[in-house]
Amino acid sequence: MTTNPPKPKRKKSGMKRDPALVEPVSPVLLPSGNLSLAEVQSRILAELSNGGSICGACGCRAAGYIRWLDHRTVYSGLTVYKEIRKPLFPHLHRGEWVHVKNLFAALPKAHKLSADYAFLSDWKMLEKHPLRSKEERKTGAPPSSGYWRMTKLGEDFFSGRSDAPHGFAYYQDQFIAFTKQRITIHEALGERFNYAELMAGIPV
Repeated sequence: MTTNPPKPKRKKSGMKRDPALVEPVSPVLLPSGNLSLAEVQSRILAELSNGGSICGACGCRAAGYIRWLDHRTVYSGLTVYKEIRKPLFPHLHRGEWVHVKNLFAALPKAHKLSADYAFLSDWKMLEKHPLRSKEERKTGAPPSSGYWRMTKLGEDFFSGRSDAPHGFAYYQDQFIAFTKQRITIHEALGERFNYAELMAGIPV
């Protein structure tokens, strides 16, 4: 007797919702009329902070979301910061750029939390290396894919010298605004990680 393999569990997106943005009590019905698509989109964005809206063009509800600076994102960024301050893998460095994917592959304990580091670019803490053009590749320029560098904002946050917005609102991958609430790295790491222990022996 054969049995069907168990269905894989659906991976959660990790996105948290802000009731003020995604649970409108009385969503605004936006008329389409003779408005262009760009004008309809503009009106939708204007209503997101008021609880969302119903698109007059398609009838669907338009709702915003919040992406939070949580412990997973911060831990992954702190791993990059530590490597920059005290390199364990010099072969992964190219000046101020570090091959982050290979860095996490070399750190088994950190690898499980590595996927969220790219979100730090939304906070302008990490910057992705621009891809090489065809002309540059023809001249023998080294590959740039996978390399990231930490910005001044990132250094200040991960060193504990400054805080950062706790989250930001977005709609269809379009940035809207940062939250007014701010958070320190100690608060973001929470009880899961001890900042002093993680930074032991690392020059700030």
